[in-house]
Amino acid sequence: MAKRKRGGTASENAAIDASLTAAERPALPEGYQKRSDDLVGFWQSDMGPIHFVPEEATVSDSKLEPHKQSALIRGVLVDSCEALLNADGEQVVGKAGDRVGVWAKPGMRALKRLAGAKVFMFADGELDTGKDNAMQLFEVASATNGTPLPVEDKRKQSRGHGSWLAPSLT
Repeated sequence: MAKRKRGGTASENAAIDASLTAAERPALPEGYQKRSDDLVGFWQSDMGPIHFVPEEATVSDSKLEPHKQSALIRGVLVDSCEALLNADGEQVVGKAGDRVGVWAKPGMRALKRLAGAKVFMFADGELDTGKDNAMQLFEVASATNGTPLPVEDKRKQSRGHGSWLAPSLT
């Protein structure tokens, strides 16, 4: 039987799943359907809006600059979304119910209190902060209030770098 690769992309795991024969694959009980925690893709704000329900976030060391943090918000699409790239950088279309990732940016601060609420979000310009790069602004809208976004902190080297999702821990 083929084994899934830990940390493998959704496409890699799908290829492995497809390699199982019917004899190797157990039958699902009646009424059950396959579930997955894999992310279909990652939202690209320059490609269009997203309508999703934020569920949780993870803060970790950035792969590019380990002394800085990186945060990923995971959620479920409310409507289909074409503004997604998969782990291989290819455009994908997510459908309602698919799990997606949104890389957190300072202009998304309102998401901190919107876990469980339907959120419609899109890029809405930039703010010159006097730094090398302007801060991207976002329109974040919801019809209802949510709850605080649960955040898992996996930082090691960037614990001294705080953000709206995770305070400095030095």
